[in-house]
Amino acid sequence: MQRAKRAYPSVPVTTDCSEMILSPDVDAVAIVTPVWTHYDLAKKALSNGKHIFIEKPFTSNSRQAEELVELAERNGLTIMVDHTFLFTGPSEKFVS
Repeated sequence: MQRAKRAYPSVPVTTDCSEMILSPDVDAVAIVTPVWTHYDLAKKALSNGKHIFIEKPFTSNSRQAEELVELAERNGLTIMVDHTFLFTGPSEKFVS
């Protein structure tokens, strides 16, 4: 967190995802967490009017995925699923 504050001193930084999800100043969130947290975080974000970028795997099962897609469609929101390669060897080597 301190590294982010130093790099972007004018940007608010938090360790509480609820602050971000509930903020009226945030339009979209990136969910780059363990897969078992994806569904709950995505549902909270979509329920609070946020577009989401979420890394693969999207959810733990197809029922969760279908529910999130339906929620996004009902609320006119976008879900983008991608692989950020955050924990792959080349990325870890590059970041180190």
